[in-house]
Amino acid sequence: MYNYLNAVAVTDAFDGRYYPVDISTQSLASVFEQYSKIFVYLNRVSDSQKVALDLYKLPYPVRIDTRTISEWLLANGNLALPTEPSLPTISYKQAKFINVWETPFKIKPGNGLTHPDVELSDDEKTDIWLTRSDFDLTKYRQVVENCLFTVNGFVHRADYTLDGITVYDANTSKGVQDDTNVGVIDFRELGGIEIVDVTRANITRVTAGKPLNKGIYLKLPRAVSGTTPFLVVAGYLLPMNKCYKVVSDDILKIDFTHFNWGERFIGAKEWIDLSALDVETVGDDGYSKSSLYSDETLRRLIDHRQTFVVLVKDTDIRVGKFKLSTVNLPNCFEAYKAPIEPLMLGDGRLAEYKTMNQGGKFAVFIKPTLRDRSALEYTHPNHINVIARRRQSDKPYDYEDGYLLTIVKTVAT
Repeated sequence: MYNYLNAVAVTDAFDGRYYPVDISTQSLASVFEQYSKIFVYLNRVSDSQKVALDLYKLPYPVRIDTRTISEWLLANGNLALPTEPSLPTISYKQAKFINVWETPFKIKPGNGLTHPDVELSDDEKTDIWLTRSDFDLTKYRQVVENCLFTVNGFVHRADYTLDGITVYDANTSKGVQDDTNVGVIDFRELGGIEIVDVTRANITRVTAGKPLNKGIYLKLPRAVSGTTPFLVVAGYLLPMNKCYKVVSDDILKIDFTHFNWGERFIGAKEWIDLSALDVETVGDDGYSKSSLYSDETLRRLIDHRQTFVVLVKDTDIRVGKFKLSTVNLPNCFEAYKAPIEPLMLGDGRLAEYKTMNQGGKFAVFIKPTLRDRSALEYTHPNHINVIARRRQSDKPYDYEDGYLLTIVKTVAT
């Protein structure tokens, strides 16, 4: 016979880490519904030993049982359970952020179609090269196959040659914002990544007469089984959120009811080149809502160089966001441990950051993030078909909130 003591669990709605939980009053059915992994500590009455039990090793009918854990254990009587002497060793694998400016890489504008040292006109320098004197082809390949690159908060494609790593359109983005902050999200611990290209040719299952803004189905050139798919749309990284879902082994659906394309377009056009979308303008700073959400604009959005699928080569990955504390300094947050995670801002950008130890706490510095909120306070009653800045706003500017983005896998051995 066993008596329940306590439990640790992983919740589907959180960050993939084990935390102490109190399940003493919950039915087993609700426990299995709420937690994707759960271990309980039990007292084995026969020898007063403390043992551990993985509830997911119990027969499936337990998962729909309406009794509490104590009631179930009492009914189970003296039947032996598949317990272990202790909890397994729990470790975590996760994606990590690296500020490229703080590494030995040299950053130089150029063009991925030429050698890094070729002299080019400014118009031809659309990309940036990352080079290191101690790297060869194999090391450059390892970086590209394990890392996503961000420039000014937006994800860019990358490729490698014997001469270095090319981050495509990065110098074009510099021309939009007149800045080049370069970061890396390293997925090495999670098996690396694979980039899957998508274009309008991948759009499938479009119901006759139904506009694409009700949802875009993308048929991928390969199955996603054995991986975790992330989506990048116009440079925004969308890691396992409501903006998309996997509907079959090789089909993803983008849900525009959660994507907020109007807001994202207004924000992104200040940072990356979206001229290829050719959205109809209205007045000085407005955009036609019907043009922005038209089928042709959305096809161009899928064709955009910064729209693609990222396959993380591992499964059972969880994503969470932890809000950072603000301080009385602009563009600065406070963390209670040295952060290693990517930093996502409230508008969805991935801020490249630097940290400084301040007596046991860590100041997290980012480039200016003053947000023009008036651009998001639409639509004016007299212009319901126009997305534009409001002429009056109760709080036209504000600083972005910052969140540590945990992309983590729990490993129990």
